[in-house]
Amino acid sequence: MNTIQIALLMLVILLALPAGLLLAKATREELKDGRKAFVSIILVSIAVVLVSLFLHLSNEKKLFLVLSMISVAIISGISLEKSYNSKKIVVKKKIKRR
Repeated sequence: MNTIQIALLMLVILLALPAGLLLAKATREELKDGRKAFVSIILVSIAVVLVSLFLHLSNEKKLFLVLSMISVAIISGISLEKSYNSKKIVVKKKIKRR
């Protein structure tokens, strides 16, 4: 795997952080109902990472699979964490002027 491909995969992982925050912000109501789904997505991602380490894949495929699943787990983890902290959302009130 060449350097450009590795750099792109690392960029995907770095972009997982803002993607998770954006997903959490855009779907606040759905996050409460989908907590079990996010937990199962995280568990499946971790299981795929662990299983892929023992499979006889080429290093390129293994690295791609592991980094992809890590980015999925990061996005799901951030969204899950934000679903529990949704009570901290501050509601802006309009001030009446006379």
